[in-house]
Amino acid sequence: MKKLLIFSLSAMLAIPAMAQKKKTLFPNNDAKRWLIGLQAGGTFLSADAQKLGFSYAAGLSAQYSFSHTLGVRVLGNYGQLKGSELTSGRPFSKYDFTNNFWEVQAQGVVTFGNISYLRKAKKTNFYVAGGMGVMGNDATSTFILKTDPTKTEQTGTFNDMILSFSGSAGMRYNVGANVALGLEYNFRYCGSDLVDVLQYEGSGNKAKDAINMLQLTATFKLGKKGKEHVDWINPVEAIYEDIAQVEKKVDVLSGDQDGDGVSDFFDKDNTTPEGAMVYGNGQAVDTDGDGVPDVKDIEPNSPRGAEVNEDGIAADDDKDGVPNVLDISPNTDTSYLVNHQGIPIMTKELARKLAPKGGLGVGGGLGYMPAILFETGTTSIKPIHYVDLQNIAEAIKRTPNVKILIIGNADYRGSEKLNEKLALKRAQAVKNVLVESFGVDPAILEIQSNGEKVPIAKGTDPMALQANRRVQFFIIE
Repeated sequence: MKKLLIFSLSAMLAIPAMAQKKKTLFPNNDAKRWLIGLQAGGTFLSADAQKLGFSYAAGLSAQYSFSHTLGVRVLGNYGQLKGSELTSGRPFSKYDFTNNFWEVQAQGVVTFGNISYLRKAKKTNFYVAGGMGVMGNDATSTFILKTDPTKTEQTGTFNDMILSFSGSAGMRYNVGANVALGLEYNFRYCGSDLVDVLQYEGSGNKAKDAINMLQLTATFKLGKKGKEHVDWINPVEAIYEDIAQVEKKVDVLSGDQDGDGVSDFFDKDNTTPEGAMVYGNGQAVDTDGDGVPDVKDIEPNSPRGAEVNEDGIAADDDKDGVPNVLDISPNTDTSYLVNHQGIPIMTKELARKLAPKGGLGVGGGLGYMPAILFETGTTSIKPIHYVDLQNIAEAIKRTPNVKILIIGNADYRGSEKLNEKLALKRAQAVKNVLVESFGVDPAILEIQSNGEKVPIAKGTDPMALQANRRVQFFIIE
């Protein structure tokens, strides 16, 4: 199953890559590609002059890598060749030459050692190169012939530009994201036998001259900042890393740290409290949007914009049961009862005296708290009234030794018996919300039905009917 998930996710990740023309499926496509190098070292010539002389050569190179293994480069050197002829068995009693030369070579480069299925790319890589170019010669020789009885020193010259074929082998050690140091051997097969100004055919030797160079190199990597050069990247390693990333994503897809039923890959909050209901993105449900998830929110229906504490309780500075955000009178004395806007109505003592005794007559009692209105024939409480019920609940809980009578009402339509039952069910529905949602003690709540007998608005228009489909609250002790 895990392999199937890895394959599926890999295919999903590949689709957007193929859909964009500038993207590629090949790894490390954005790595550095250019190498600019300096080289310097010693030279010696393999030619007709039998006694080798060591000298120097130094120059510049520029390489572009098409891939992890293949590239092209141009390099140039300026240097000197020296040597002399052996006197034994040769026609010279003395022979020396010096050649101040320059060369430009174009080569193909193959880098190896950076591709392995078993290990990461190492800091050292090896390469070979081959190509051809041109070489300019400024050679001078001095010699004395054995057959010359006067032993006069003579001179010879060779000033010409010739073709040469080149082969190179080297290694580079990576010392950072931008620099590598190395050692390189160069061989040049020259298109002439006169590089040493000597074409000796006494023994039938007509071979072309050859140059050998051993040079230290310093190479500078150019390209995107922060990226490694492709020659020091193992592409197989990059594939392994991509597979590891896919496996990691599969693990995330199949994991659920906080046990909320939402995969970690899609879960924006991996610290959801235990038991919390969550949205599709794994964030805990916060019904009132106050920043406190419902599972921790003591007041899950705080008015929008209310300042709340860590328990989700809206600030209520005057402790009148109405949050500051809704309180028109924010400094009410605690001895007063207030309406749902925090406006004082009367003292609590007076409210108790006016409360109905032994049942309600027409117009009896005092409703200081907001009425809860219902649609025709229903007992469902509208969401808009939950804020009112929360405020009522908080007012009740903050008022000691209080007992509340909840009275349901109905409009005149329908039979009297049906309206009596409907009004009672409305009162019961309100009591259930106060108890179950807002933690009011059920022992201090009583319910009663007025049916259709106590209308507060006369007439048959929709507004009057709406006003009569209500639940009211009264303090009875």
